[in-house]
Amino acid sequence: MKSIILVMLLIFGIPLFRLRYIYRNIVYRDYSHWINFKPVFIKEIKALFSNKYFKTKREKRFAIFFRLYTTTYLFLIFFSYIIK
Repeated sequence: MKSIILVMLLIFGIPLFRLRYIYRNIVYRDYSHWINFKPVFIKEIKALFSNKYFKTKREKRFAIFFRLYTTTYLFLIFFSYIIK
């Protein structure tokens, strides 16, 4: 069971890098690849709990998708600690 959760974490973790890149591009309105290396998280954390940084309907839908994806990933991490 533990190895199954580890595989699921790896499978869910790979697309998370790309999704976070897109999410940070939307939040900071910075379309360079350097956005992933900037240690700025304040707007990003605020954006997780509000919609004020998302202008278009497409951006809002992506924000909802990213929140669900992140919640699922955190649930998998939490579940893996319970199984130990």
